[in-house]
Amino acid sequence: MKTKIISVPLTEQANKALYFGQDVENDVTDVVLSQGEFDALWRDGIWDKINVNFNLWIDEYEDENISDLENINRLIKYLENVEVSDHPMAISGLQKLFKQLKVAAEKKTAVFFYF
Repeated sequence: MKTKIISVPLTEQANKALYFGQDVENDVTDVVLSQGEFDALWRDGIWDKINVNFNLWIDEYEDENISDLENINRLIKYLENVEVSDHPMAISGLQKLFKQLKVAAEKKTAVFFYF
């Protein structure tokens, strides 16, 4: 089982490094989604909705990123209106995703999904 990490670079230099696949030890905030959180969001169709509406390919064993600030802000607004099940894993996973998206919007960087 691969660890599922949502990374947000905190600086433009870290943003460029992550974009080009380089290791960044500092200037990045990572959140780990448990398999249960990932699966709960999958069952609720969140990843599919994001993929379809934002032309992405987020799924098991795929890496993806959102580097356009307008799309990050659109995704934040979109997810504010998406309903998830009452399952604690779905709620927790969505909260982690929101947190990372908001950091990326604030820092004007990107969101990297390492799934």
